[in-house]
Amino acid sequence: MEKLKNNYDRALLIVIGLITLVAGSMLIMKSFAIGQKFPGVDVGDGEKYDTPPVDKVENAAKLVDTEMKWAPPIAEGSEKVYRLFASIPIVWKDGVDEPIDLFNEDTPVREGISNKYLLEYNLPFRRDDVLELDLDGDRFSNLEEFQLGGTNPRDKDDYPDPTNKLQLENITTEPYIVMFASQAGGKDFSVRRMDPPGARLPREKKWPTTWVELGQSFPASGEDLNRFKALNYEEKDVHMAATSQNKKDIGVLTVEDSASGNKVDLIQKVKTDIPIYRATLFYDGPGGPQRFDEQEKGATFKLEGTDIEIKVTNVTETEVEFESTAAGKNPKTLKRSL
Repeated sequence: MEKLKNNYDRALLIVIGLITLVAGSMLIMKSFAIGQKFPGVDVGDGEKYDTPPVDKVENAAKLVDTEMKWAPPIAEGSEKVYRLFASIPIVWKDGVDEPIDLFNEDTPVREGISNKYLLEYNLPFRRDDVLELDLDGDRFSNLEEFQLGGTNPRDKDDYPDPTNKLQLENITTEPYIVMFASQAGGKDFSVRRMDPPGARLPREKKWPTTWVELGQSFPASGEDLNRFKALNYEEKDVHMAATSQNKKDIGVLTVEDSASGNKVDLIQKVKTDIPIYRATLFYDGPGGPQRFDEQEKGATFKLEGTDIEIKVTNVTETEVEFESTAAGKNPKTLKRSL
């Protein structure tokens, strides 16, 4: 026992050596068993492959570099688009049995205006008065901006033609009585302006008896300078409205009225009323409101807040015609009626 204690280190070394020898033997034995777990495979002489399809490879490479654009599918037999990645706004409307798809124009939420326009400009379509609202303060309602050109109802500088806001309010008539009094030898004719019934003409409106020849303009002075031109004279049978009788061989002097552009027959010794028509116009567009009172043919004015000038070209008993000219643009002829 004493001897074992003295040789302890040697005994331990011998034990470790024996363990190492046994482990090494086991590893060698396992290595010989690998062939049984992974049996060899006879691959022969190998397989032969054709030349790779180069064209297909090139086409595939092109597809990799191609930008692919996706378009939403459209319902068969209609224009309705299936928006797969966007929510569809659906609203209910009184009197309509089914919900309204705002992408569908067949059922408008508000009559007179498209659903697309309501959505594009984010208009408050749930409000009953959405058509009458003027969100940008340009004096055009949402409905007017849509119907008169599809302008932006949220941009005060984008609005329809301002003349759409120029309306005829009234037309007044002033009597203008002229009488062909006599003729001398079929060549010279006396014409004068008469006082209207129950009134007297102001001095500046009067013109005395004037003798004119065919082809000559008259009167020769005053505010109506050269308003009329004598065109023709003849004697013919005339129906006299005042007496409801026909008279034979009455002298008729035909004159042209430059104020209206019309031809007027003056019956000898009969007062003829050639009325003056004046229009009152009201403008309620950008820069307005404005009122233009008693505008007769030839009058001009400008719509405030715009570059548009207006010239009255004719006024009748029921209608006014005028030219609208914007800076840099050709004149447009417009009419307004009572």
